[in-house]
Amino acid sequence: RQYLSQPALDYTVRHLGINRDGVGLSAEVGYSLPFAENWELEAGVTGNYQTPSIRTYTRDTLPGNRRDTLQSYNKSYRHEGYGSYFTLKRNFGNFAAKVGLRLEQSPGTATYTGYTTEVSRENYPIPSPSVHLSYRTPSMHNFTLSYTLRTSTPSATDLTRFIVFSNESYEIGNPDLLPSHTHNLEGGWNKFFEGFGSVGIDLYYKANTD
Repeated sequence: RQYLSQPALDYTVRHLGINRDGVGLSAEVGYSLPFAENWELEAGVTGNYQTPSIRTYTRDTLPGNRRDTLQSYNKSYRHEGYGSYFTLKRNFGNFAAKVGLRLEQSPGTATYTGYTTEVSRENYPIPSPSVHLSYRTPSMHNFTLSYTLRTSTPSATDLTRFIVFSNESYEIGNPDLLPSHTHNLEGGWNKFFEGFGSVGIDLYYKANTD
């Protein structure tokens, strides 16, 4: 979002804000199925729904405590999400490999009503693949290596063209925003000592792309 300054107003400000949060409901169903020898499949679906959250802002900045229509508005935001995932795991003696994929869809709508009416929507398909590898030696050395991809998407509020004015500035969304991606790579070593416990080292690497 952009934040720009404008000359301050000299009038006394009366600000009234009314917030009404939405009510959310989420659910997840998963299933694990061993099959063949040393194979395991996990799959599931997720879902969440939220009733609209309402924000009402009223500002009196004009002489005589008259309502300033540029700084008074209603905002309604509704969000829901659906997803599915699966992982496939295979054991090769002391070596294990697991690959997974999560698919999510999170539609959302932001409606601003004030000096004008503006409706913005978010609806991005979000794939999140992952790979996990592990190896355990007979002497209790454990090695792990994993990769995951995570995606962050702009909300409908970030995409709106509705200009929100305040006394000395205003802000506006950017409808051209795109999702950003984070590549996570993690490796680790762990050693168990009987009668003492375990020690280990973990290394992380992250790379963000817009």
